[in-house]
Parts: sequence; structure tokens; C-alpha cells
Amino acid sequence: MRCPECSLRNSIAARKCTACGKALPRKPLPLFAKIFLGGTVGLASIFCLTALCTTIDSPEKQLIKAAGEITGKSKSAEQAMNNFGRFDKALQVLLQKFGTLSTGDLRKKLAESLPKSLYEAHVFEISPDVKLVEIDTALNVADYLILERNEKAEVSSVSDLQVYDSSALLPATASKQESSANKPAGQTIVLLGHTAGANGCHPTVRVLFLNSANREIGGIIDLTEKVVPIIYGEGTAKLAANQKDIDLSLSLLSCGQDLKLFNAQQNKPLPIDNETLYDTLIWANDRYELRSQQGSSKLYAIFAALSALENHHTLWRYRPYFTNNVRRFIERTAFETGNLGFVIEVNKLGGKQKGATTSNAYSLSNGVKKVTLVLKYVPGTKKTADLGGKWIVEGLAVAAETRPLKQIINLPTAITGHKATADQGVVAEKPANAEKSEQPVSVEQSLDNNIVPCNMQGTFYPDIKASIKIRSGPGTSYKILHQLKPGSTVAITGRSGSWCRVDIDGKEGYVFGGLINTAGSTSAGYQSARVFKASLIKDENGQTVAHAYKGEHLVILSSSDKQYKVMLVDGKGGYLDKEATEPAVAVKTPAVKKQ
Repeated sequence: MRCPECSLRNSIAARKCTACGKALPRKPLPLFAKIFLGGTVGLASIFCLTALCTTIDSPEKQLIKAAGEITGKSKSAEQAMNNFGRFDKALQVLLQKFGTLSTGDLRKKLAESLPKSLYEAHVFEISPDVKLVEIDTALNVADYLILERNEKAEVSSVSDLQVYDSSALLPATASKQESSANKPAGQTIVLLGHTAGANGCHPTVRVLFLNSANREIGGIIDLTEKVVPIIYGEGTAKLAANQKDIDLSLSLLSCGQDLKLFNAQQNKPLPIDNETLYDTLIWANDRYELRSQQGSSKLYAIFAALSALENHHTLWRYRPYFTNNVRRFIERTAFETGNLGFVIEVNKLGGKQKGATTSNAYSLSNGVKKVTLVLKYVPGTKKTADLGGKWIVEGLAVAAETRPLKQIINLPTAITGHKATADQGVVAEKPANAEKSEQPVSVEQSLDNNIVPCNMQGTFYPDIKASIKIRSGPGTSYKILHQLKPGSTVAITGRSGSWCRVDIDGKEGYVFGGLINTAGSTSAGYQSARVFKASLIKDENGQTVAHAYKGEHLVILSSSDKQYKVMLVDGKGGYLDKEATEPAVAVKTPAVKKQ
């Protein structure tokens, strides 16, 4: 139902608007529905299929019966799941039969088969041959995509979209258009939505390929996990003016909670202001790339410190938020925040006056570790391109926490000079930075056309002091699939920018190429290197585009008399003096035979 205040469409299960917080009128629920809501059936139960089939011939009658079984009282969780399976199957059968109707007629057909007290049916026209059907119940929201081809309707459920907001057809890149002969005929669409219920308003993005010609490949293919980075935090997602990029407005606090950096159960008010981050998903090379905005608040400085402490590969990104002493401390200190998340408290520092405080000192505790930070404000300058200024960390200490997390969460006031025992075993050495067939071509294969293929073997540098993260896509925004030890060998099957596509036990993944010693293997097209002298990376006009810090790994794309053309883990590239780098030494490794 739509909010009478801001017009945002919410789930009928929502008690208040997820955008403005206004209380929403609730439809009366039968007693059996209230009982069922308290049961153990989860949000995804509606998608569970069952092997039991009904014998009713009419799809309308079949759906009416299945909808009635859901609203009835279930004797067990297993029976409830079976009821949802029958409902899901009956609904798809009906959509397959009547999916070619107009949006108005299809909406009317659904209204005739679903009880109005518990269901809301919405039908949206994405394009002349594509519709989205959304079934909103008191239990959850289910979405189905209908593709019309050859005067028939193909139906597929759309997982994790929830409340639909908008959509767009995505264009193919120039490289894809040039190689259209190797790509199935069809179109790619992006669907934007948001989560429903009491767990906050998280933006949802789904990318689907609609194959309009070749039935052997399948009509509707979900590409989301392959082409969309994970989005953390509550907020909104809206299509940009070009109708392909996506503008994100995200809560920094909830982003930290999703990443398990901040504790979601902190009862007392947050002692510092939250911040909204404005990120962008850029559609390029037939995938979305996340362009993240860096913040300027106290909370962002704390977020940066926890991120760098937990994962040294992100130190390059948050380096401007630390003084030199803090940066060196982080480089030799490592710990895992775990799944607990830190509670943020104002720290009372000792001074001449008993109980004296500074509003710029904070303590973070999670029942295992205690982190103390002192922040300071740095005004912006034209040189740093940060005219608004930002908060940075000028003091940082890590110790073992002696209080249980439950006590920390329930503390009624700010801490008063709590003394923690010295931490043992968290000091570490300075770590390295970051991380043709004649058969019909599948969509997944066509997405990899921008990957430069190669067939070789490389070795992760053995001096790296952190685990090597293998990700689902070429960038740090993609989820982690595996973690390998330094010194391990790996088969490289392709490269994308500064990232390598690797094969791990028959499964595909991506890793930053600067971490792999590929010296002596010309098929990779570049060489990895380590920076041993801090220097500037500049563009062709001599303008500084990035900093190369001592110990950082990068890839060398080409070479001239005095400079290397290099690329960093974040995709930034430019020219670096040769005297600042130490190219990889060739390692003799057997060639990998292509399977």
C-alpha cells in the first residue's frame, strides 16, 4: 500500500513507512493468519516447491484452493511449506496461461483468485513483451517476471527483489555490440526495489537477461550475482538520468552494521551523527561497477579505522583518514572483528579535572577487543580537492576487552576510564596491500567477452602477511569466494584490467593481479611489481592521480625508458618512475595445460 505522506509503496505487512516513518493503516487479519505469522515459516518459504500436485483442471480454481490453504491453520511447519509450494506452483501455472493478457486484465484475473483481505496483486509493464507481477501478502512479497515470446508466456520468479520501484533496459557495450554474433539474441533489464517489513529499507537490484530467440539457453536468466556488487546498508536506489547507472543513498551506520563493524544491538543513542553516502553503480562492460563516495564525518573516520584494522588490503583506500603514526600502527597490527560488531562510546580521558572529557575521543568494544580512537578535524584545501574538510584518526590503541558484550550493550552512560589489559598476539609484520564452441553461447560466457584470455600459472608472493581473497568479480566490491595462503600457485585463465581470472579447483574467481608473481610469463600481458619507494602516479599531463606507497603491490602494463605504466587494485592507472618499483623476479613454474 502507498504511504499517504510520501507516496512510497510499502509492503502491506509494514507497520510504518520505510521512508518517512509514518504509521500505515493495517488491513484486518484473520485470527488464523495472526497465528501463522508467529510460526516458523521464513520469508523465503513462498518460493519452496513441492512434489505434490493438485488435480484441479482450472488454473483459477487451483490458485483459489492453494490461497485458501495458506490462510488456513497449518498443523506443522512442513505442512505450511507444502502449502506455500502449492501456492507458488498454482500461481505460475495461472501466469503461464494468462500472462499474455494486458496488464489490466491480468490484474483483474489475479484479483478474482486471491482473497483481498490478505493479498495485493500488482502488474507492471516493463516493456511491450515483459511484465512484472508482484504478490504482496501479510507474510512476504513475491515477484514473478513474464516474458512473452511466440505468443506464449514464460514465467520465472524473481528472488530478493521484494517491493518493486523501477526498471530499465540496459544497453550492450561497444565491445558486446561488435561481437553480437557470439551473444544470444535478447535484452538485459535491471529491476530496482527495496526490502519490506521491520528490518529496514535496503535497496535491491536485480539484473536479468531475457533471451527472446533461443529456447535451448532459457528465456529468463538471473545474472545478479555475476554482475552486481553487494550493496551494504539501508537507503534508496534510483536510476540515474542516463537510465542505466544507479544512484545509491546509503546510511553509513547501517552499512557498518551489515559489515559487522558496528553492533546492531547498541541500545544507547549513538554518540555521533550518522552520515549518508552517495555511491553510484556504473554500467560498464556489461556489469555494474561500484564507485564509492568517501565520507567526512567522525563516524566515517571510525569506520575507516575498523575496516583497515580488520583487512589490511583496504588500507590504501582509507590512508587519507590516518596520520602517519596511526597508519604505521595499523600496518603492524591485525585482528578480526568477528561477527559481534563494536559498540561506540564516548571515552572519558584522564586530566587535571576528574572526569574531564573530550568529544573527539571514543572507545569501541565488542566483548573481545577494545579500540580507543582520538579524532581531529582537518580543513579542506584545493590541493586535496576536499574543500569541505574531514575528520581523521590521530590516535589509535588496541587492547583486549575484559567486559562481556552484554554488559557493554546495556551500559546506561558513557564509560569512565575503563582499564583494559594489554593485548597479546595481535602484532604482525607489515602486510601487503589488497587484493570457442559451435554450440549456442551462454549469457555467462558472453559476459566474459571483455576478459583477455590467457593460459598460465602464477605464484602469490610469499611475503604477504594476510590471506589472499578470491572474489566473484574483478573488484573489491564483489563477495569473497575463497581465501588462499601466500606462496600458493594458481592457474590464471584471463585478466580484466588489473585483476586476474583464476581457476580454483574447477571454480572461477578473480584476484588482484599485483599479488601474483607472473614474471617470465608473457601471455598475461603485464607484470606485477612491489613499490619500495613512496612515489606519485601521474597521468599523461603530469597531474597526480594516485599515490604509490612503500610495500604496495601493483601491475605493470607497459614500460618506457624511465617510467612504467601501472594500474592499482582500484582500477586507477598512470605512470610511475622505475626507480620507485621493484618488478617481480621470474619464477620457473610449469605451464598449465588448457582443459
